[in-house]
Parts: sequence; structure tokens; C-alpha cells
Amino acid sequence: MEKNKRVVLIGFYAISVLLVSSCLSFSGFNPGSSNPINSDYEVVGNVSEEFSSHSVFATISWGDNKLNALERLREKAADMGADDVINISVEDNIIAVFYGAYIRTKFVIKGVAIKYN
Repeated sequence: MEKNKRVVLIGFYAISVLLVSSCLSFSGFNPGSSNPINSDYEVVGNVSEEFSSHSVFATISWGDNKLNALERLREKAADMGADDVINISVEDNIIAVFYGAYIRTKFVIKGVAIKYN
């Protein structure tokens, strides 16, 4: 009887970890930006920033989030004299996972700084 309980608990734990890790893979990040396709602009340069975030049981998180990272990227571009950032991309890299309970993620956000004429 004791062995059956242990098997059930291990199976439940394994399924829980799989469900939590599958939910964390969705970033849901849409940077949005103005549409410079019909605009006259010049490229100022490339901008990028590296951020990190932490999550416990996929409910409690701290550190940088992607929306704040986008604002900081635009501020960095403004310091270069740019008006906007286009071609924004985000690279997610999971650095550490401890039994599905704690996850540390590093992400890099990149874009092209432009100045409208």
C-alpha cells in the first residue's frame, strides 16, 4: 500500500512540473510600435539590453519584466538621439530550473533605433 502512494505522488509531481513548465514558455509579449514603413527615417544604430527575472511556482515573480524592458530600450534609444525603435526582438534564455519550483530567466531585447526626418 505504501509503495502505491509513493508512485501516485511521484506521478502527480511529474505531471504538475510538466504543466507549470509548459505555461511558462508563453511570453505573451507584443512590443507594438509606430509603423515607419511609409515614413522617412534614418537609422541611428542598434540598441540592446539584457534583463533577468525570477519565478517561484509560476505565480510569484520578481525582477525585470518585458514591458519595462521595452521602455528602458526606448529610453536608451532616446539617449542616442532616436525617436523610436523598430524591428524589436526578444531572446529568452532559461538559466536555472530547480524541480519546476524556481525558474530564473535571462532575456535580451534588441531593436533598431531610428530618427524621423
